[in-house]
Parts: sequence; C-alpha cells; structure tokens
Amino acid sequence: MKKILFAFVLAAMSLGMFGFASADVTPTPAPTPGLVCMQNAIAKRDGSIITAFGKFSTAITTALNARKNDLIAAWGVNNTKERRRAIKASWNAFGKSNKDARVVLRNERNSAWNQFKVDAKVCRITNIGAEGEKMGNKNL
Repeated sequence: MKKILFAFVLAAMSLGMFGFASADVTPTPAPTPGLVCMQNAIAKRDGSIITAFGKFSTAITTALNARKNDLIAAWGVNNTKERRRAIKASWNAFGKSNKDARVVLRNERNSAWNQFKVDAKVCRITNIGAEGEKMGNKNL
C-alpha cells in the first residue's frame, strides 16, 4: 500500500513539474532603455508642471481671499474718499499678486520644458515630435 501511495505521489509530482515546465508563458519584452529614459523624463517634466500649477493655484487663492477681505473692509468705510482709496489699493494689490503668480508659473513651466528637452536628448530617441510629443511649453 505504501509503495502504491508513494508511486502515486511521485507520479503526481512529476506531472505537476512537467506542467509548470511546459506552460506556455510568453515573456513581455521590457521597454528599451531609451523608452524608459523618456518615461522618466516625462514623469519629471509633468511632475514639475503639476507642482507649478499647485503653487499658482495657492497663490491665486490667497490673492482672491485677500482681495475679498480688503474689499469687504473698504466698503465698510464711511468716508467716500478713503473708501475709494481702499478699494483701489485692494485691486492694485490683487493685480500685483495675480501678475507675480503668473510670472512664477510661466518661469517654472519654461524651466520644466527646458529640462525635459535636455533629459529627452540624453535618451537618444530621434524625432520625438513624430511620436506626438509636443515639444513646447505652450502645451502646458
């Protein structure tokens, strides 16, 4: 009985091993180094742009909140001349904050795209634009 059980277990193990060895597994080819390099360059570029937009959003939100509070306070001033001065100052401060935030966003986007161009060049992939990758900061 032990011999039959042993033979059965041995046969099952050999069939199991044979089944694993003969399984039709087609390995997925790994991307070529240039493609991986481009993936990393794009992740770096777009990560920088996302961060820049987050900073821009925070700066604009802060400027809008300041404008709101300043205008509410200005409209509480009874003296017409002082109220107009306070309203004008509020709008001027908002305009400056808005302009400054846009300049920072533009500079950070340009920087991200310029770095991407350097990184993409290192990847040694030619004719990137033909692949549909727009090489310009006007595309965010």
